[in-house]
Amino acid sequence: FAYMLAFSGLIAYFQTSPLLLVNQYNWTPVQYGWSSLAIACSYLLGSTIVQRWVHITGIRTLLQMGLWIGLLGGILLLLVAKLNPNTGWPIVACASIYVLGARLVIPNASALAMSYSIVSKGCTAALVGAIQMLGSMVLGALIAQFKTDTATPLAIFLFRVSGLAL
Repeated sequence: FAYMLAFSGLIAYFQTSPLLLVNQYNWTPVQYGWSSLAIACSYLLGSTIVQRWVHITGIRTLLQMGLWIGLLGGILLLLVAKLNPNTGWPIVACASIYVLGARLVIPNASALAMSYSIVSKGCTAALVGAIQMLGSMVLGALIAQFKTDTATPLAIFLFRVSGLAL
């Protein structure tokens, strides 16, 4: 479920950010592309941390770190949304923090679920994937119902899924 919740936050960001940044902050496609690069760099940084630290800290520790980092990103985005900046870059920065946390959660939650497999690893992987996709679909449909004229709905969503995952 931590995997599904973290992934749902990613889906929510990718659903709402084009509308928010292009429509509300008048970003050009090039500017939005640069913001996507920032998100991708955060994702890559998370991958690098997992690869290098998992043998040192362990799966559970990295999972907990990711959950706390994701929550921090959600809290910071709530603060930014309340301040209503005149640029979208603080939103992207907070989302990047969330993405970093999610990147620590996703592989470690999956590995931890697989370590508890008492039947076949294939069945366990299928169940994890089904929970991830179905849960993300439901939560993605939920976030699609909210307005995208401010970052507040996205911030509340990221905060709540991080809190639930934690």
